[in-house]
Amino acid sequence: MRDLPIVAVLAPLLIAQAKRVRANMLKLPEATGSRTGRVGKGQCLKLLVIGDSAAAGVGVSHQDAALGGQIVSHLMDEFHLDWDVIAEAGATTAKVLAWIPAIERQNYDAIVVSLGINDVTAGVTRKQWMRQQQVLVQELMTRFSTNKIIISQIPGLENFEVLPQPLRWCLGMQSKRFNTIAKSTWSDHPICEFMDLPLVFDQSLMASDKFHPSEDAYRIWGEAFARRIKPK
Repeated sequence: MRDLPIVAVLAPLLIAQAKRVRANMLKLPEATGSRTGRVGKGQCLKLLVIGDSAAAGVGVSHQDAALGGQIVSHLMDEFHLDWDVIAEAGATTAKVLAWIPAIERQNYDAIVVSLGINDVTAGVTRKQWMRQQQVLVQELMTRFSTNKIIISQIPGLENFEVLPQPLRWCLGMQSKRFNTIAKSTWSDHPICEFMDLPLVFDQSLMASDKFHPSEDAYRIWGEAFARRIKPK
């Protein structure tokens, strides 16, 4: 909290920098391809991937190489998967909450959640975000009768070189705050768990816009989710 006076002083500069980044950043499309499917062999497993541009596969050309496709590829040798991806670039937690009533009721064995970066960049406070996340988890449990919800750590925005300083520092500090409260909140939840990222999103793992994951990043991230989904 001691950083807040600094942020207040820097506010005009931060706003100007954020507008400039949005205006100049390469606009990549969401991955093409089906967002639902059945594949694999073995025990049946129903999977939902829900969230933002990372869940939608921005940064790669096809869903097979995106987060959902990478999770499926790491599970299909052991499970018969029935999977869905519900995602949109720019989605915040509040926006996903607004989707849920319109999604068909069905049972999912596991739900993967990729959210947070857009909440950070939109200026949502840590307390607001955590309240929304708690409501989201409850809504997912109620609507989809799931046994497992895995919420990913937000990538550390302090590593995103496309963001100029001091904007990068400010967003990085906020993403750390979001991750800290999320990790604490879900540490002993019976169904929801927080997953630390298995990688640092440095330039070597970024797509051409220097902001979204590359195929290599999705592969590493998807494998980490797959390990969490497998029964222990």
